[in-house]
Amino acid sequence: MTAQLSGTYTIGTNGNYSSFTSAVSALTTSGINGPIVFYVDSGTYNEQITIPAITGTSSSNTISFIGLSGDSTDAVITYAPTSNTNNFTVKLNNTSFIKFSNITISSTGNTMYSNVIVFGNVCSNIEISNCNIVGTQNSNSSNLINSQT
Repeated sequence: MTAQLSGTYTIGTNGNYSSFTSAVSALTTSGINGPIVFYVDSGTYNEQITIPAITGTSSSNTISFIGLSGDSTDAVITYAPTSNTNNFTVKLNNTSFIKFSNITISSTGNTMYSNVIVFGNVCSNIEISNCNIVGTQNSNSSNLINSQT
């Protein structure tokens, strides 16, 4: 097992991690032993991420994804789901103590597949602040809030 992560990192072209996917991969491989802050460089990140339970998270060892500029429209994570099995941009799956701030999270799927953030299994202590959550309007009210396992 590699050394556990703690401290401050950057996601972006010239950052410690080029994508959310690579940052989450490092978290799942290594776990954490202190609070983590990922500052997200301005840009559009065309990717889908699933954040599972991360070893070492706690009320004092949180994981934060923060738009570096402070303007939520500068750092955008977006994905276009195409089926029920990938109907999300961000999936939080059995995880805790995750924060998103100053980021736009968007789904560009059609009206049938347009979930932006999905909570799977048991999630707790999730904070989403100063973010834009952008999806496609769906006339089917049963899909307004979706929890997947």
